[in-house]
Amino acid sequence: IPTNNNSYTSNIVYIETFEGLKTDELGIIIMRYFYKYKWTDLVLDCQGNGLGVYDFIPREQYDTATGETYQALCSCNDDNMASRCTAKNANKVVWTIKANADFNSTAATTLRAGIKNGNINFLASEFDIEDNIKKTSGYAKMSASEQARLKLPYVQTSLLINEMINLEHEIVNNKVKLKERPGMRKDRFSSLEYNYYITQQLALKIKPKQDFGNLVQQLTIRPARRRSSIGD
Repeated sequence: IPTNNNSYTSNIVYIETFEGLKTDELGIIIMRYFYKYKWTDLVLDCQGNGLGVYDFIPREQYDTATGETYQALCSCNDDNMASRCTAKNANKVVWTIKANADFNSTAATTLRAGIKNGNINFLASEFDIEDNIKKTSGYAKMSASEQARLKLPYVQTSLLINEMINLEHEIVNNKVKLKERPGMRKDRFSSLEYNYYITQQLALKIKPKQDFGNLVQQLTIRPARRRSSIGD
């Protein structure tokens, strides 16, 4: 979201995770969300299983769940990855990431600076918004699963912050290396740092507009704080 000082604030408004799905299943979810929510950019980790997901989306795909056919999605930042797409009408909107030590170090320090400087807002805790959620129209008539889904982004945000707090770091060859503690994970963190890094690349190319609508105002957020648990 553009700010008054000609920069941007990043609002992390939704997180969802999936477990145990095949690459094609993940691919169709990505395409479904991309077109449903009118995304402009997609950041995709193309190491390991992510490569299989990428090889699914550069083709036109039919979604049996919605009855829609989705236009192919193609890499916009890597010629080699773009060459894997043969669809002539593909949307070149995918930032394909093949992270190495240099990239991970830069992405981690960029994210740390964004949090420390107050340029990133997260959703409030699921406990803090409990009363507001209950005021949602029709909440009392919802099933338990529907009520839980309303809280899901806030729960996922708490899990993301917990991942960041529990990261361990070391300096290797003048580069920051972050790793999860035994029994922990850092998938949400990795997704956040890759996405935030790309938003900073986009910010260098475009200037904030003074007139804009702010969907984030409808959400209860945790105000940005000038501190960071990453690397501290």
